[in-house]
Amino acid sequence: MQVPRRRQVSLNIELSPLIDCVFLLLIFFMLSSTLLAPAIDLKLPEAGSSGAVVAPEIVVTITRQQRCLLNGSEVSLQSLRERLGPLLSRSKRKVVTYRGDAGSTHGTFVRVLDAARAAGADHVDVAHDLEEGDGLGRR
Repeated sequence: MQVPRRRQVSLNIELSPLIDCVFLLLIFFMLSSTLLAPAIDLKLPEAGSSGAVVAPEIVVTITRQQRCLLNGSEVSLQSLRERLGPLLSRSKRKVVTYRGDAGSTHGTFVRVLDAARAAGADHVDVAHDLEEGDGLGRR
């Protein structure tokens, strides 16, 4: 007597959807990694200690070439006061954060400080990097 046997089904894995997903992930990570690069090349001065960090609302950046950027948009130092006024009037803290390159001049810092005070800033924070070492300024 012959017993009918079931035919064994072969298992196939479709690789096309898997390859599509891998390529999409590769494209996503390539694009997102290019957005993580800093747009402005600054070397901030170093300090031995740091206070509590609060995300700044208004940031004035001075590059090594003495270019002035207000929240990422280039402005002239002469028009900085007029551009800071509306931003400070909408701000709750009325704080301007100064990010100056270590190679920028002291005169530029004083002009930014003067423009911020004239526009109504209550306080000007100075952004810096922490020194490497024990945190007390000693290496």
